[in-house]
Amino acid sequence: STGENSWKQIMEILGWTYDDIIEEFTVHQTAIDQVRNRQIDAAIWPDAAGSASYTEIMQTGFARFVDIDDDIIEAMTKEMDFPFTLPAGAFPGQDKPVKTFAGSAVLAAREDVPEDIIYKLVKSMYENQEFLINVHPIAKYMVLEQA
Repeated sequence: STGENSWKQIMEILGWTYDDIIEEFTVHQTAIDQVRNRQIDAAIWPDAAGSASYTEIMQTGFARFVDIDDDIIEAMTKEMDFPFTLPAGAFPGQDKPVKTFAGSAVLAAREDVPEDIIYKLVKSMYENQEFLINVHPIAKYMVLEQA
């Protein structure tokens, strides 16, 4: 999974192996329940800012986001990801900004889709960004200059 791949990269940067942790491979909802029930110490999964799963885990009152050290962010962002600061208040109980890394969402089309259709679609997305934010909060991070 993407979450495990990210975690493997972080462990490699830290010099850890699976022998250094007790891992639990599970789905988001189970991880949320396990944090709530204090059955696990931490959970990692990639998801979008404003996601329901992150909102739910923060609502448990037993979770917090942890700043990722600059050296880990630098190593994680050499090839694909980019540095990102999750703004304060993005989730319940998250009162300060959190340093992390993020990945991009990519909109892809078949080669035979006319360019004007792609242009109209992207234009419509940015013209209706407020609507998209209501559908999913991640849309507030769409930046026209990066389209």
